[in-house]
Amino acid sequence: KVRLIGINTPERKSNDPLNEEATQLLRDLVEGKEVTLEFDEEETDQYQRTLAYVHVGDLFVNGEIVRQGLAYCYTWRPNTAHEGEFVTWQKEAREADRGLWSLPAPAPSDVYVADSQGHRFHREDCSRAKGIRGGRRLTFRSRDDAFDLGQNPCGTCKP
Repeated sequence: KVRLIGINTPERKSNDPLNEEATQLLRDLVEGKEVTLEFDEEETDQYQRTLAYVHVGDLFVNGEIVRQGLAYCYTWRPNTAHEGEFVTWQKEAREADRGLWSLPAPAPSDVYVADSQGHRFHREDCSRAKGIRGGRRLTFRSRDDAFDLGQNPCGTCKP
């Protein structure tokens, strides 16, 4: 199994919208084709999955899924070689209302928070945000500000 670095697609187990579309896009891009794996700082995760950026010829598969709006940019340190590209492609997909960005946004919050060492942002009243303190606490005025720094929405408070 290969875990695509830098992206986070909708989850099947949570019945997230567009999971099937993201899965199908990945199949269309790689199934039956010769792929090249590009590694970053870590080559495996705690589940022993291979961590890689996937290429089919000149096509950067991880990036294409973000460009199509079927994945969030997912910054997981230390594997950040393409973070800037993912953030840019995510912003383009968001501005074009593609995929995930075409879905209705949740009601806005006055403030969103994240841990500077983490990869998820939360509504300020989320139980997972309560322990974020001091110099590690990031605050955002909008969801877009959090997304532009490569943060992902919390699965609990669904900001």
